[in-house]
Amino acid sequence: MTIPSFDPLDPGTFGFWLRLGTAILCGGVVGLERQLRGKAAGIRTSILICLGTYLFVGLGASFAGDRVDPTRVLGQVVTGIGFLGGGVILSRGGALVGVTSAAVIWVLAALGSLIGLGY
Repeated sequence: MTIPSFDPLDPGTFGFWLRLGTAILCGGVVGLERQLRGKAAGIRTSILICLGTYLFVGLGASFAGDRVDPTRVLGQVVTGIGFLGGGVILSRGGALVGVTSAAVIWVLAALGSLIGLGY
């Protein structure tokens, strides 16, 4: 099945809503598991990470022109998510905690990027 044409700024298209729902579903499934285990980055955070990444990457991919490079948006998302993930890693009693949460944030951003690029 091919997904209909996509305009990230046009909520009147089916493709927009399909990808938006996919981002919410992916973030929600991962976040629900985290929420049930009482971990950081629960359902709301996971949905927002996946949804926000989808919107930014989709917006960047929608630009056209000779002097436009949509991969720059993707590069900045990766950098920003790295800082967000780094913020959840803490040292408690000589042990690192939050590494899995940081990895989850990284994967959620990757999922949002895939959706934003139309995969």
